[in-house]
Amino acid sequence: MTQTPAHALGLGGLLRLRLLAVVGILALVLLARYGLGLELPLNELLIVLATWVVVTFATGMWLARQGEDVGPLPLTAAMALDAVLLTVVFALTGGPSNPFNFLYLVYIALASVVLPPRHAWALAALATGLFALLFVWNVPLGGMSHMGHEGHDMSLHLRGMWVAFALAAALILGVVSRVSTALSDRERELVVARAQSARSARLASLATLAAGAAHELATPLGTISIVAKELERDLGDSATNADAVADVKLIHEQVARCRAILEALRADAGDPAGEAREAVTPAALVARASDGLDREACVSVQGDASSALVRTFPRSVALALRNLIKNAIEATPADGVVTVTCTVRDRVLTLAVHDDGPGIPADVLERVGEPFYTTRPTGRGMGLGVFLARTVAERLGGTLRLDSTARGTTASLTIPAE
Repeated sequence: MTQTPAHALGLGGLLRLRLLAVVGILALVLLARYGLGLELPLNELLIVLATWVVVTFATGMWLARQGEDVGPLPLTAAMALDAVLLTVVFALTGGPSNPFNFLYLVYIALASVVLPPRHAWALAALATGLFALLFVWNVPLGGMSHMGHEGHDMSLHLRGMWVAFALAAALILGVVSRVSTALSDRERELVVARAQSARSARLASLATLAAGAAHELATPLGTISIVAKELERDLGDSATNADAVADVKLIHEQVARCRAILEALRADAGDPAGEAREAVTPAALVARASDGLDREACVSVQGDASSALVRTFPRSVALALRNLIKNAIEATPADGVVTVTCTVRDRVLTLAVHDDGPGIPADVLERVGEPFYTTRPTGRGMGLGVFLARTVAERLGGTLRLDSTARGTTASLTIPAE
């Protein structure tokens, strides 16, 4: 699951906010002029508001061509332009004595939510500077000085308001930014937790399916084993029946192998519950994982394979590693080599399995690890290898990462080890 960037949602919303701001400012100007009788430079104000509307529609047309995900820089520039135009309106309507100077805080609060911290702080600094500019450049309401009747005291009060504004802007920006970041982090954690929960549920379903299959197949496998024993006894050891006896022994071996596979699926299924930690070398884990695989000899072990000693869950780690090695062997050409690089650093065991295959396309790599997703021909696998390996890694507190290029694919299994 991917998240929509906040800035991708902000520019369209800002355009609507602009129009509301222009309508609101126009209504206040008309009320102050004709309702309160204040002398205002209407022509200049109407020019500023018209410019604001034209810029809004031009930005909307540009946004329609670019799409929603335009990055944070255009949104920052648009909000900075709004702050400048708002400053011009304030300057024409009393400067620092205008009671609506708090509107700067609306843009600062919005910036702290939809912009990266660096852009938000830059916009807050710009708004603070523009507010300070109002003390130098302004048109007093009704032709009066913005110092009012109290002169120096009123000037001091207005400067104190500016200091309070700067502090409020910093406080709002800091608090809202931290809350927004915390919420974003929490949302990402929830996405990861949901994905892990879904994988666990799928794994539980697979374990139930494996247990049911083992239970249902136990009877026919037992019958096959009994019949094979009867055949072996009837055939005896006569030389004339040597081929038949060999076939019967092969049946015995394959039945035993089927039982072992079903028991492993039922007992393991990627769950280390009931398994104790053991001190093993990475080389022993690789040997256990690759035992009995086709082309086992093409597996090359490198790194801290035999020199390091780690305490981990060997059965579960070997199960995950076996799936990765098996996939690598199938992807590697006949003359290629599967390399398993073992690294132990800071009580963390990393087993990197690299094949000499052609790599995995990007669109396929995104789906690798989904249960029952496979690009192999029918009968060559169910697409559970990477899924089980990742589930085992996560249950042990580790990770599984896949990297693929045209020169092969590397599956890195990282497991905490004591």
